[in-house]
Amino acid sequence: MPGEFLSVPEVAARLQVSRSTLARWRRVGGGPPFVPFCRTVRYPAAGLGQAAGSGRQNEVFPRKRANRG
Repeated sequence: MPGEFLSVPEVAARLQVSRSTLARWRRVGGGPPFVPFCRTVRYPAAGLGQAAGSGRQNEVFPRKRANRG
C-alpha cells in the first residue's frame, strides 16, 4: 500500500534485527530510509524493498562512508 509507514518494532521484526541495530543504522547513515516524526521515527514500507526477511541487511543497506576529503 503506497504511503504506509511502519514502526521501529515492526521493521525490526520484518528485517529480523534488534531495535538497537536499527538505531545504530540511523546514527551511522546506513539501513533503510526513515522519516522522523516528533519523538519517534517511521519507516516507509516501500523503502524496505527486498530486504524484508532476506537476512542480508548489511548487503542491502550498506553503511555510508563519511566524506573526509
